[in-house]
Amino acid sequence: MADLSFAAEVWSTLSKHDASGQTEKRGGYNYLSWSWCWTILKDHYPESKAAFSLEKFEGGTVEVACHLTVKQGEKEFTDSHWLAVMDNRHKAVKNPSATDISNTRMRCLVKTIAVVTGLGLYIYSGEDLPSASKEEQEKLDRTKAVEKLDRTKAVEEAETRVRFLLIRQRLTEQVALLGGRSNVPQGVIDLGCSDAIEDKIRAVEELDKLIEAGDQ
Repeated sequence: MADLSFAAEVWSTLSKHDASGQTEKRGGYNYLSWSWCWTILKDHYPESKAAFSLEKFEGGTVEVACHLTVKQGEKEFTDSHWLAVMDNRHKAVKNPSATDISNTRMRCLVKTIAVVTGLGLYIYSGEDLPSASKEEQEKLDRTKAVEKLDRTKAVEEAETRVRFLLIRQRLTEQVALLGGRSNVPQGVIDLGCSDAIEDKIRAVEELDKLIEAGDQ
């Protein structure tokens, strides 16, 4: 059962963070940096974790669900949110690739953190700042491009580490669905063990094909 007082404490702490400098505009929509969100969450609650599930619908569309557990010592709560696999026009993608699904996982992670903890939630409400004046907002708008260029190497490295961990988690789930490593071709195992993230993504795609073939 969720610790309501702990959930309220988390909301009070994280909803106050200003995320305006961490957004990018693509296709007319604001996107919040998932690596920044995850870093802020783990800085405050390092025992937190996220898990994902997929639901496939008739017609080939797919919905990703993120199950977020926020934990601090003995206190913890879990909540979930979901997001359809969509293209840059926010239209559902039929028969999405592993890359489409991986990207949606990151977007769903951001939205789940926002909905569950309040971190960056005002962005989804169409607001630009939690309580900023128009003058403050205009100032932030003028410096937004500069702030993007000032992203530190530490944040970039954190983004790579988190992405590796999430892909590795997905690979583990896929291998389990196939009944273990003995049922996975050696070439795919080699891709999954590679240090190159592109190889790991290829491994995810190949395992998805094997899983889909087994379901037929």
